[in-house]
Amino acid sequence: AALRLLLLGSKSIWVDEAYAIGLAQMDLPDLLRLSASATPHPPLFFLVLKLSGSLFGSTATGLRLLPALISASSVLPLFMFLRRRFSLWSAFWVSCLWAVCPYAVSLAQEAWVYGLLAAATIWAIDLADRAWRGSRRALAAFLLVSWAGFLVQPLFALSYLAALALWLTLPPRSRCPARNPLIALAAGAAGLAVALIPCMDFIGASAERKAAAGFYAGRLAALPGELATTMARLLPDGLFPEITRNLLERPRMMTAVVLVMLLETGALVFALTSRALRRPLRLWVLGVLLGSAAAAVPLVAGARPFSLLWAPLAVALALVFSRWRPAGPACVLLTGLALVPYYCAGSHPYHRSDWSAAVRLVESRIDTSSERVLVLSGQSGGIAWDFYSSSPGRRVALGADENPYRPRSVRDAEQRSPSAALDSLLLDGTDVWLVIDLWGGRPPLDLPPPSGRIGLDTLVSECMRVVRLDSQCQQERSH
Repeated sequence: AALRLLLLGSKSIWVDEAYAIGLAQMDLPDLLRLSASATPHPPLFFLVLKLSGSLFGSTATGLRLLPALISASSVLPLFMFLRRRFSLWSAFWVSCLWAVCPYAVSLAQEAWVYGLLAAATIWAIDLADRAWRGSRRALAAFLLVSWAGFLVQPLFALSYLAALALWLTLPPRSRCPARNPLIALAAGAAGLAVALIPCMDFIGASAERKAAAGFYAGRLAALPGELATTMARLLPDGLFPEITRNLLERPRMMTAVVLVMLLETGALVFALTSRALRRPLRLWVLGVLLGSAAAAVPLVAGARPFSLLWAPLAVALALVFSRWRPAGPACVLLTGLALVPYYCAGSHPYHRSDWSAAVRLVESRIDTSSERVLVLSGQSGGIAWDFYSSSPGRRVALGADENPYRPRSVRDAEQRSPSAALDSLLLDGTDVWLVIDLWGGRPPLDLPPPSGRIGLDTLVSECMRVVRLDSQCQQERSH
């Protein structure tokens, strides 16, 4: 809990987080309606975010605090699950590893779906393991946690199936009758249906747009690289960049990536081949790995479909730590050291867009009486700017950047090109500050040659560019 709450509000919000914050600030009816029609996520996460803001304030820290506490609670069920199957030593050090690794800490440092999804996954696995051993209270709690998981993200279905499959890993004399997991399967199907039905229109429309854009054509070819990137990030999260050829030009980073992948892959291979692990549990580890990979085919690999991957990794590491006792504290120490660069980063390492720094830079220099701000982002950039700005009325944003909750057809009809919006402001005699979120491969804005008209052009973070343009030069160019 201390690691997750430390510097909780120090990192800038990012555009997906801004989208969620915008929803959480709405009245309850609008929140429920828009979360179903404009996102692939059911409303529970947004309700938790709204409750956190009501209890602790609408700052970044206040909005993240309740999700952070829920995320921190996941260390306990991970320890209890591993303690029933391995030694106290192994369970303790794997749980410590989950507590200190930047991947787990980042799930609490950002107010988004992933922390709640990971917590629901680990709680469900522990409670299911108790339920299949005959505990009725654990079965009831398992169903409640699972329904909550479905209402956070329908992909929790992967976690639910993994939890049900734990029944097969127990000796026949130690497990409850088969009707209990079958009843739970039916209850889970009902919970998934309740979560999915309100989102079906959005999911269908999103699938059509991806198909029209050729998104699925190259999925199988791109999948190995995405799987490798995701596995490399299970411990350090976004401290590692995408695994591409450019990574070869950074020897120290490449060395760290190789070491982490050797640790994780070596542990998983050892677990799958060692007779020290019962065969049913080995098959469970393999099934969870293959199921997570299969789910990534229609999706973009990342924390959503891979929150479950930590469960088989935890089993594998517990086996390794039970055979080589010094490996436990050594892994925890080395992984904990990675928190230093994580805490020093001003933005979430995966998104790398520091809206807080961009707003501070612009508002420390802007003349609010005569200058304007043009925000260019992929989604909800206007909300991210307004969250930190002391004078949000001076900014202009386009389409989804301005209001991502309007119907897409309306936003598309009002959408102007960034260059057209910029020219319109400059020709009016207004000096313009451009705040450009480059995350996600946004194409660069086609700016004229900087012949004295660009007063400032700087990167405030790896993916956040700030440019100041002088309108006088634009007027001379038009003459």
